[in-house]
Amino acid sequence: PATEETLAMVAEGDKADVEKAVSKARKAFETEWGNEASPAFRAKCMNKLAAILEEHKDEMATIETLDNGKPYAETSNADLPL
Repeated sequence: PATEETLAMVAEGDKADVEKAVSKARKAFETEWGNEASPAFRAKCMNKLAAILEEHKDEMATIETLDNGKPYAETSNADLPL
């Protein structure tokens, strides 16, 4: 940001972390999520995630604005709806 103030400390992943995440995602897709979860259930999960993001859209816009320096109106009206 313009002030160079630290907004947050975030853990950094390495190659092993990425490989582990991909392995777990592949296992989930090849078992319960991909084979056993119906399309209707998966859609319900995605819609719930979308609803949670919508509930917190002001917070998300604020964080994104602080992170990239864009005006809040642009972040909340253009970036987040995408």
